[in-house]
Amino acid sequence: MFLHFLQKKEWMGCPVLKTERENEDIWQHGSIQFMAELFKQFSNKENFHSQCLQVLFLETLNTKRKNNIAPFLFKDTQCRVPYLNGGLFDTDKIDKKSSKPIEALIDFPTDYFDKLFDFFEQYNFTIDENDPYDAEVGIDPEMLGHIFENLLEDNRERGAFYTPKDIVHYMCQESLIECIKSHVPSVLAKEENVIAIETFVRQHSIHDLLTKRDNAIAIDNILTNLKVCDPAIGSGAFPMGMLKEIFECKRIIYPYLKTNEDFKPNQAKKDIIENNIYGVDIENGAVDIARLRF
Repeated sequence: MFLHFLQKKEWMGCPVLKTERENEDIWQHGSIQFMAELFKQFSNKENFHSQCLQVLFLETLNTKRKNNIAPFLFKDTQCRVPYLNGGLFDTDKIDKKSSKPIEALIDFPTDYFDKLFDFFEQYNFTIDENDPYDAEVGIDPEMLGHIFENLLEDNRERGAFYTPKDIVHYMCQESLIECIKSHVPSVLAKEENVIAIETFVRQHSIHDLLTKRDNAIAIDNILTNLKVCDPAIGSGAFPMGMLKEIFECKRIIYPYLKTNEDFKPNQAKKDIIENNIYGVDIENGAVDIARLRF
């Protein structure tokens, strides 16, 4: 399922392109039906899992390769598949203990994959994890968390439960409001000014008070320096929500900083992920999914 999100982004099976800048990767023009095409073109379908998927998971997606080329996938053409360091495709204890050749590993009936890819084909996979009020009709990466937290009995016994998006949205906004209120300069901390902060976070609208450059800089500094730590991150629902809220606030306040530089959304998100958001979990798989969602 995760790879269906990557192929929707056209990152799977990208052509090998020569660029003017050496070692430059251009991740575009990949196949949006990469997995189904891979299965269709693989000659030994009875061993599709052991001879193809195992190689794709453990020796390709999990391995750094020159120019990210995966020549084994299609006979006639070379293509590129990204290296992912999120941990989802790492070998686990069973993989490392196996002394059998790859051909002897577990396989599934051919019609299982036929039905699986036909089933996935019925749905629209989207990469955008929108808030509950602006949701695209389709399956977004939140579904990975929904499956992990709610459908696996082992996790349910450990107390892992899926948190609906609207609840996460509320928790994130309220947490952010309290954080900003507790760190703003005294001029903004007055009771009559609190509504300006609440409106800013909840409705993403700017009160006249926040249009003043000094106040805007103070708010932006708080957003830049705050730390969010989820002590039981699960599949990342809360920190993903915080990423969206912090990003929207930084985007809205940016024009009033008067920096004379354009707002760079990709860099802003990257900075938030690297500097503001932390999380741990007792379950390794949860951390893997959370990391890959980011």
